[in-house]
Formats: sequence, C-alpha cells, structure tokens
Amino acid sequence: IGAAAAPAVVAGVSGGTGKFNVAVTNAAGKQVVVKVAGKFFRSFSGTAAKRTVALKAPKGKHKVTVFVGGKLVATKTITVK
Repeated sequence: IGAAAAPAVVAGVSGGTGKFNVAVTNAAGKQVVVKVAGKFFRSFSGTAAKRTVALKAPKGKHKVTVFVGGKLVATKTITVK
C-alpha cells in the first residue's frame, strides 16, 4: 500500500477596497509568491491550513498570479476599488 497523495494546493484571489486578498491552502513548507502584471509583488510562507493575506494595491484592474513552490497555481484579473 503506497502513501496517500498530498492534497492539492488551492489558491484564490479576490479584489476589494484599497487591497486584494490572496488565499492559499495546503502549502505547508512552501514559499508563496504573488506577482502583479508579471512583476514580483509579495511573498510569504504557506501553511497546511488556509492562509489569507490582504495586500494593499492602487485602484484599478490588476492581473495577479500566484506561485506556490515555484509552480503557477492561480491567475486572475481583479479590480481594486
């Protein structure tokens, strides 16, 4: 009997007022990197539980990408009000 597969990493991005939120689940021991319009914006350490980080951003539409452990896990265009 083989070991159970590790749960898949899940990431989500949402816009808000003056900020946007990045939520990542099942990323224990991995580095989470957030890029906006292809440029480095912020990084933080992932956890096994869901971790949500609010990031300040200027108003407007932004293409946000989230990498966990060097792998692309989410891309979304959000609107910051």
